[in-house]
Order: sequence, then C-alpha cells, then structure tokens
Amino acid sequence: MKEKVIEIVREVYAQTPEIEITGDTDIINDLGSSSLEMLIFINELEENFKVVLKPEYFSQKCTVDDVCAILSEVLKKNENL
Repeated sequence: MKEKVIEIVREVYAQTPEIEITGDTDIINDLGSSSLEMLIFINELEENFKVVLKPEYFSQKCTVDDVCAILSEVLKKNENL
C-alpha cells in the first residue's frame, strides 16, 4: 500500500521531484500542498483504493504513513459492512 501511496504522491506533486518521498514525508508541509492539490490527491486515493475519504482526515499533519493508516482504517471498516 505504501508504495502505491508514494506513487500517487509523485504523480500529484510532480513539480517537486527533488524531494525524496518516504513514509515520513509530510504532504502538507514538505510538499507545500495547496488545498486544490490536496483534493486532487484525495480523489486519486479514492479512485485507486475504491474508498470514500473525508477531506478532514487530512487537515492536520499528514505524512505518507498517516495516509496509509487512514486508508487501512477505512478499508477495514468497509470490509465489515
């Protein structure tokens, strides 16, 4: 999952290729994410993982590892439906 999230980060934030993307990369602070870019990123996650995500999940510090944890939680909840 982490590799796919990193791939999506690279696609959405292609203007910052000099930054190494790791689990600790903060999408908002390290990549300077605008609100539009964040919505695009969330949309890409939803399409790739077939989930619905609330933007407020990503309103605070948001590292790649945080995104993976959010996705895992949402996917787990969807399995229980």
